[in-house]
Amino acid sequence: MALTNEALEKINQPSIRMKIALALGVTEQSVIKAIKVNSDVLTKFAAMKVIKKETGLTESQIIAVAISA
Repeated sequence: MALTNEALEKINQPSIRMKIALALGVTEQSVIKAIKVNSDVLTKFAAMKVIKKETGLTESQIIAVAISA
């Protein structure tokens, strides 16, 4: 799973990155890298909880759904 571009843009702010880092027990640099590569680590429960609270986005607005042919 990956995040939508809208979610990635909203969480790429220092205050939100720090909150995600604290929730995941990693450094802010790790979160910056995860955002750049759209890592699935950002879809972990702790990160999703922060993302929902800080952005006001719903889960369907946060997670990008891959459609296979």
